[in-house]
Amino acid sequence: MKFSKKFYSATSEYTTFFKEVPAPYIRKNLNLEKKPEKAEILVTGLGFYKIFVNGKDITKGLLAPYIANPDDFIYYDLYDLTPYLTKGKNVLAFTLGNGIINCPGGEIWDFEKAEYRNAPVLAFTLDIDGEITEADESLKCAPSATLFDDLRCGEFYDATKEIENWNSPEFDDSNWASVIKVLNIPRGTPTLCKAEPIKVQKELAPVSITPNINIGTTPRYDGRVPDIGYKKDEIFPEGGYLYDFGVNSAGIFRLKLNNTKKGQKIVLQFGENLKENGLYFREHNFFPLRYTYRCTYTCKGAEAETWEPSFHYQGFRYCIIFGLDEAQATNEALTYLVANSDLKINAGFNCSDEISNKIWEAGIRANLANFYYFPTDCPHREKNGWTGDASLSAEQMMVTLTPIESYREWLKNIRATQNDIGELPGIVPTYKWGYGTGPCWDAVIVNLPYYAWLYTGDTEIIKENSKAIMRFIEYLYSATEGATDDRFLRHGGLTDWCPAKRPYNMATAPKEFSFLCNNIDVAKKAMEIFEALGVRFIAHKNFAKELYERSRLVARKYFIDSYKALACGSHSITAQAMALYYGVFETGEQEKAFNELVKMIEKQDNSFDVGILGARVLFHVLSNFGRSDLAYELITGADHPSYGAWIDAGDTSFTEGFYVKGEKGEPSSHNHHMFGDVLAWYVKHILGININPHADSIKDILIKPDIIPQLKYAEGYVNTENGRIYLKWEKLSDGTLKLIVEVPENYYGFIIAPENWQFFDGMSHKALKSGEYILYDDRIVLDPDTYAS
Repeated sequence: MKFSKKFYSATSEYTTFFKEVPAPYIRKNLNLEKKPEKAEILVTGLGFYKIFVNGKDITKGLLAPYIANPDDFIYYDLYDLTPYLTKGKNVLAFTLGNGIINCPGGEIWDFEKAEYRNAPVLAFTLDIDGEITEADESLKCAPSATLFDDLRCGEFYDATKEIENWNSPEFDDSNWASVIKVLNIPRGTPTLCKAEPIKVQKELAPVSITPNINIGTTPRYDGRVPDIGYKKDEIFPEGGYLYDFGVNSAGIFRLKLNNTKKGQKIVLQFGENLKENGLYFREHNFFPLRYTYRCTYTCKGAEAETWEPSFHYQGFRYCIIFGLDEAQATNEALTYLVANSDLKINAGFNCSDEISNKIWEAGIRANLANFYYFPTDCPHREKNGWTGDASLSAEQMMVTLTPIESYREWLKNIRATQNDIGELPGIVPTYKWGYGTGPCWDAVIVNLPYYAWLYTGDTEIIKENSKAIMRFIEYLYSATEGATDDRFLRHGGLTDWCPAKRPYNMATAPKEFSFLCNNIDVAKKAMEIFEALGVRFIAHKNFAKELYERSRLVARKYFIDSYKALACGSHSITAQAMALYYGVFETGEQEKAFNELVKMIEKQDNSFDVGILGARVLFHVLSNFGRSDLAYELITGADHPSYGAWIDAGDTSFTEGFYVKGEKGEPSSHNHHMFGDVLAWYVKHILGININPHADSIKDILIKPDIIPQLKYAEGYVNTENGRIYLKWEKLSDGTLKLIVEVPENYYGFIIAPENWQFFDGMSHKALKSGEYILYDDRIVLDPDTYAS
């Protein structure tokens, strides 16, 4: 079936912060002589759509069809209508939301300037038993009860304006207007959406309801549209009911009210954090205050009313509901519908330390709350596909979730944004905004396909991106070409973002050194990618090797003190850890360099001041050099900025920065995934499950757990396409260690005894095989009679 580009809309006006235009209802009447044997529709609604057949909602999920720049790609969905159509009267009904085609809440990132900006539009191709039709002027439309919708801000609904049975075949739409043909149609390539749909995953009831709660700190609006004509008490009512759902997640909600009055206005104000004087907003806000993380519902007056929003989602733990009567403030009044892309949980972890268990849970929650077709940076404020965040989380998300198809779809959009010199924007989708964030962010074009291939063996995803990877390698090569005259030092961009104990943009590592380490990393990965793609890519591999060698040479020349084994002086934990992780130090320098790293950590009272680039490598470096105990202390300790400090402060999701409860410097967001690689650290080091360690086969497994003094046991799993890899280790009362390993058949590799432990036959290696193993501490002299068996 062909993609139709005959677009129609209900109006030429679109919503702004100055004028709200209701979402449209659109109907297509069908009169069929018989029940069809086969009926399908290929449909798109930009920005979002919902589709009903004879009153039944068959939409694939939330925010259909996708979130993309429509001048790059126009996404369509295919539905089988056969089960729903009957002989006689039928109707296809749609309601359209603004989505990205008109998002006033995206003004900070210039989305309001987009050439494609328009009122929501609809196009479809209908195939009924081989008879093909497209959308045309016969479609009827009317304003809906959704008065305002914006992906980031919220949704306003007036039930007094509902049109009863509007999507029923018996409804008389003769008084409705005809649709308008859209002449300025989006220029993107039509494509079928293959990313996982966004689905409601579970429902949460409130854990508590507290009356007489107000909005706390009033935020300052940093945008371009003031709250003209609104009094403060209209924007911030008083005396609401605070609904606490116990966890900071993302999704929509169900409002369910009894015995309402016509015109009764309900305001739902969402937030993720509480302060002493009420619900807390960050000091800098991106939207006019009356639109800030807010939904409103005007009651029609009924014994029972229920509403779920259609075209936005919120990230929140708390919601204050204003306008309720006391009798209406029940547990059933508000239900949290937790939603995300329909990915599977791919890994699990549990241990004897409840802090680590909560860290794991918070990390998984952050991953899911920030996966709406692609990884986003937060589910409340921005909802952007920040490339740097996704690049840093590429491996841990492949370990913990099943995102490869969603990655594949998003990479298509990332490639479409690559400019002539090989550079990428900081967010995707974008409208010309965000170029110049730098190579550490642009590395997403390598890291996403690389880790997808590494963990699944799918060579198609690296082949699809090979041209873009090569263009990026060429871009990086040109940036270091003039290194002898310091040309590379003038390269702009972001670096070790959000460092602990420091302002978000004050990293301890020079950005030039971070860029060079990034070059080394992506060049090495590109070499592996081109090697896997075969002889046609030998020249590509050799060019990537040149970038690797040049970048390492320049990094050593300008930033490494080989005598002292220091990178960028004696104060940068990030630089020292990156130099060790990415192989900037020579083999003979590494032991001394690692000792210097430990000294830096000790100088900070066994804490750290790294940002997102440093946190991505620091814990792995410590484990690689035998100090998983120190890594664990840094991760879990609550008396310094850390993951454990988040848990101690009551966070239930990963945040945008490290902080300690009660101290200054609390992060702007309490739901981010960019520090999430610690989840991969738990799997690869505490559990010791390493998949495809030599980048040549996903059936090659290395089991090498780190047994640390802080834990009595640890267990967990990673799913693969051939089955589950499970591991548990436990310290027994007699001083021995029990190791349980379960692997799929036909997998191979080795089980390596942890440091200071041996198998009872005196060996340190075993061929990979499911079973139970007992190991002893080789620092203890054994009684041969006790362990003779």
